[in-house]
Amino acid sequence: MAQVAASGSDFLPEEISEALEVFQEDVEPMAPWEVEQAFKECFGEEPSKRYYDFDASKPLKSGSIASVYVAQKPVTNRRGRQELQTVVVKVGRHNLEREFLIGKTVIKLAILSSQYWAPHSKLSPFLNSWLDQVDIFVEGFRAELDFEAEAAVQTRFQERARHTGGWHVPQVYATTRRIIEMEYIETGASLGTAFKQLGRRKSLRSRRKVGRAFLHTLLSHMLVYQEFHGDLHPGNLLVDERSQLYFIDWGNSVDISHIWRPTVNYLQAIFAADPQAITTAMIELGMDSAALESQRAEILTLVEQALIEADVTPLGLDFALTIYREGTDGLVKRLELAMGLAAVMGRQGIVINSDYLHLSRSVTAMLGSYLGIYKGVSRWAISQDIARVMLEFPALESYRQARGYRRRLLRQVAADLPVGRRKAI
Repeated sequence: MAQVAASGSDFLPEEISEALEVFQEDVEPMAPWEVEQAFKECFGEEPSKRYYDFDASKPLKSGSIASVYVAQKPVTNRRGRQELQTVVVKVGRHNLEREFLIGKTVIKLAILSSQYWAPHSKLSPFLNSWLDQVDIFVEGFRAELDFEAEAAVQTRFQERARHTGGWHVPQVYATTRRIIEMEYIETGASLGTAFKQLGRRKSLRSRRKVGRAFLHTLLSHMLVYQEFHGDLHPGNLLVDERSQLYFIDWGNSVDISHIWRPTVNYLQAIFAADPQAITTAMIELGMDSAALESQRAEILTLVEQALIEADVTPLGLDFALTIYREGTDGLVKRLELAMGLAAVMGRQGIVINSDYLHLSRSVTAMLGSYLGIYKGVSRWAISQDIARVMLEFPALESYRQARGYRRRLLRQVAADLPVGRRKAI
């Protein structure tokens, strides 16, 4: 939750956002004996038997679920030859299942105790709904503990990136439930540090190039694949010296193929500031939509009050002009409204479907990263880049998909040929 909060830098005071950035990349690392224990558990041997220059006491990065190390290992290249390559080794922490259970129990006890110091009857639906909501929220994070599942997601997106181009995902070499070996991006820097060493003019140019690539990639994931990275905070985005964009840490992905329409309805209603449409969308997002219909009038009243407090301008035929005039401040205000309405749901005892809950978490981190890329860039330049991406997307993505189909077809044909004839393909 701290990672998501830190990525949404425009939603928090700067000093709080900066303090939370530590959770994106630099959590206290595991002890060396914990790392060696993970290797013995997964491979039956110490890391020194599998790699060169592996130092369990010096991780490259350390997160809440795993620590990341760099080592040398013989890897078979595409020509079938072995060569010594630098690899990234991600090692999961020990007993995380227990830690998640303890954390969930502590949060639930805090919610239960709240009913004693704040026993007002109107709070009961809110507190009861959050008891159920905690289970749903934590369950989504627990999915990140299975590195074999993570490797499958990363491999799927790596194949897509390799065929279509324009964005990159590190290749996975090997995996177990607690350890992943993958490609090392030598010149990659995290989004928080990638632009700091550049001069102002070069930084602005690089930010705009990365921002356009980021937006195009997200549109591709949402509209073409209907699946995208579940945790795109700035620590999970790398930018290399050529301003190429890399997506890392695929602990989870969001499949929107079955939740696309209700989600779009909700966002359209929020941006249009239409209380009736927002109420309908909120009912669709609940776990028991049929039962919530009986509360429609009460939910509508709360939504109308929230719109008045948020002071959001309804969108009409001049919506493009309104959004431009509001700029990022208006975007932030509408997103705050979307998140604030979660409290309205809680007050009504509405338990949000887990798919939508993790979608909101992902979108919040995603938008925070997008706004972070354009830090210091003028509103006019941002508007130009958004318009350019939107106009170019249909033709450019069609070309990339066609090129990707051709590449997949050639690889499939080459796989069926004798080894001696594959070089020609």
